[in-house]
Amino acid sequence: MIRGIVTSLAAAVKCGAEAIVTFNLRHLPDTVLDNWNIEAQHPFEFLVRLYHLNIVRHNGRRGVLVTIIKSGSASTLSLVDGIRQLLPRVELTLPPQLRIQPLADQSVFVRAAIEGVVREATIAAGLTALMILLFLGMRALSLT
Repeated sequence: MIRGIVTSLAAAVKCGAEAIVTFNLRHLPDTVLDNWNIEAQHPFEFLVRLYHLNIVRHNGRRGVLVTIIKSGSASTLSLVDGIRQLLPRVELTLPPQLRIQPLADQSVFVRAAIEGVVREATIAAGLTALMILLFLGMRALSLT
């Protein structure tokens, strides 16, 4: 068992990990990990931090709030669409007492911003084309 812990610690140090996730926290005392600024975490603690889980009340009922945050280069719209497609399959794996209910969707604002930019770009292109046609038409008349 200790050999596996030493191997895990060596791999974590080599790759610059911030945490080791293990059920065997007693084999990784803080005094050993402090030398490399690595933290030992129980899997539940790791998942709570990773998925930003919060115990909440919604309409007077207890629930768990899972906040999903995209990584830097990910598309907000494709992420939200993918999650919305995945939710029905996830719901099938849950006990019937549990419900999944999306509470907030920030992609609404992203979609509105994209629509606004497209609308303004279309108006700008149309006005530019109109101005060019007007000036070229007047120039052609003045040259004759």
